[in-house]
Amino acid sequence: MHTPHGHRRRILLFAVAVFVPALGLVALTVRMNGQERELGRTRLAEEGRITAAQTRRQLLARLERIKLDAVAASIAREDENQSVPYGDPLVVLVGAVENDRLVLPWEANAAAKRSSELLRERPFADMILRGERHEFVGGRIDSAAASYRQAIQRSRPGAQSGYATLLLARVLAKAGQQRNAAASYATVFSLGASVVDEQGVPLALYAAGPLADAGVAVEPTLDRLRTELDSLRWVPPATLYRMRDLWRRVGRVTSDTAWRVAADNNEQALVARIRRAEQILALRAAVPALHLTPSVATGTSGAEAVWVRYGAEPWLVSLAAPAGTMPPVLVAVRAEDPPNSAEPTPAAESALSSWFYPSVLLLVLSVTLFGAYLLWRDVRRELRLADLRSQFVASVSHELKTPLTAIRMFAETLRMGRAADPNAQAEYLDTIIRESERLTRLVNNVLEFSKIEQGTAVYRLVPTLLADVVTAAARALESPLAQQGFTVRLDVSASTPVVHADRDAIHQAILNLLSNAMKYSGDNRVIDVRLHRRNGHAVIDVQDGGVGIAPEEHGRIFEKFYRAPTKANDLIAGTGLGLALVAHVARAHGGHVEVHSAPGEGSTFSIHLPVMQDHPIHDGTSAGRGST
Repeated sequence: MHTPHGHRRRILLFAVAVFVPALGLVALTVRMNGQERELGRTRLAEEGRITAAQTRRQLLARLERIKLDAVAASIAREDENQSVPYGDPLVVLVGAVENDRLVLPWEANAAAKRSSELLRERPFADMILRGERHEFVGGRIDSAAASYRQAIQRSRPGAQSGYATLLLARVLAKAGQQRNAAASYATVFSLGASVVDEQGVPLALYAAGPLADAGVAVEPTLDRLRTELDSLRWVPPATLYRMRDLWRRVGRVTSDTAWRVAADNNEQALVARIRRAEQILALRAAVPALHLTPSVATGTSGAEAVWVRYGAEPWLVSLAAPAGTMPPVLVAVRAEDPPNSAEPTPAAESALSSWFYPSVLLLVLSVTLFGAYLLWRDVRRELRLADLRSQFVASVSHELKTPLTAIRMFAETLRMGRAADPNAQAEYLDTIIRESERLTRLVNNVLEFSKIEQGTAVYRLVPTLLADVVTAAARALESPLAQQGFTVRLDVSASTPVVHADRDAIHQAILNLLSNAMKYSGDNRVIDVRLHRRNGHAVIDVQDGGVGIAPEEHGRIFEKFYRAPTKANDLIAGTGLGLALVAHVARAHGGHVEVHSAPGEGSTFSIHLPVMQDHPIHDGTSAGRGST
């Protein structure tokens, strides 16, 4: 079926009314989103510049305060290597710069300086020198051992005694006296970290390696040495290297799992300290190339300050000029990432904005499309009803034209006196009456449907004996049925139910079912009409053996104006109102209609009506079986 031109125009107008505003809304939203994104980028860049400038000022002020405190503390200290940490945890190095050369912090070790003086002191230094000549030049191990023993006897306790004992242990090991050498090494090893050589390396570390090679358990003493060295801020790199190698050796040779784990942890900690010491050595070499300019550490805005980023572990380095004649002081601070802010950043706000407009657009489009769907469904329903009404008008016109033509033709024949035979006259009159009744049924259906549409249909429900109604309906169509060769088999139960019903409405519903059975019986000319009781309902069955109805059409055949789209229906006149009226009458009486049908197997329509509780059974003389 083609859509009429008027329908196509309505659909086009509907599409324009819905989609043009939606497209306009999409375009406007896209444009606004683009403008907002551009403004957001501009605002972000400006806020970034402002934030960067403010952060820089705050950072410089903080760095200058740190530098001021560090320089003041450095001036007050006499020993750079004391165990007291720097005042600020971010400070990693404070050292004097003399002639563009950074004075290393471990070079200010007072113990190393004292040991250097003691080891150069005579006659101790002469005895040590004589022993080394015997050991390395003459190869006379016994003479070297004698010189070292003499040095031990005349040495001072501490650095001199420990150093001479260490050398004696070495020559004893060369002479094959491993037991005596181990005893000497153990004596030196017991001195701990307090006795160092001129480079600041504890003498005990020199003894730890040979003892470990000899199978002596050095772990406890080595762990005590680590604790003592950890208490010092600065330890010479040579000490760190030797400690790392010793712990690595312990991790390889020890059978104790706990000591193996401790050795690994200590080695990792020493690697971190070595990395910092190596960066300090690299910084000393790089000081001339950094072109640092000493500035007065005021602790205020830091406008005169110059800070340079340096190293793989990023440090911020600056020079401070203390008061008086003191050399400039280099201060290195560990670079710290700025703390995260809980407030939303401009980028986050821009991201929120970029999501806001699409979300609103999606919501508006969803509501618009949902409203469009509802409107489209209503339009389609109206269009379908308009098509059904058009078909209804055409069908009613045909239904009216057929009986009117027959009535007029036979009436004119009788008026003109062409039917002289009394039998022919009677037949013509019966035809006129039959077509008049057919016309009356059609008009009654249309009027009843009009009342239903307007909501003015009123049913007068009174106790009614259905057997009489069913029998009367079958007799009302007796003449048309007989003329077309139909046989109606009535099967009315002896226990006739009594129902609250409008007799005329039920009568009209049964007539509609019988008329449908006549139209769609095909070659079968038997119609069964049954009245019985089932599950507290009075049931009226009208069954034919005709063309049948497909199962997918069962739910729609009771809609107004609807007729199943089959070739057989195209050849059969009808308005599509009969079954709709039957269903409405059944619902108005508190019942319903059922259909059982299949193509080629006929159809059975059943009207279910509730039985009156105070009149369940009526033994009437009308009940029984028969045929028409």
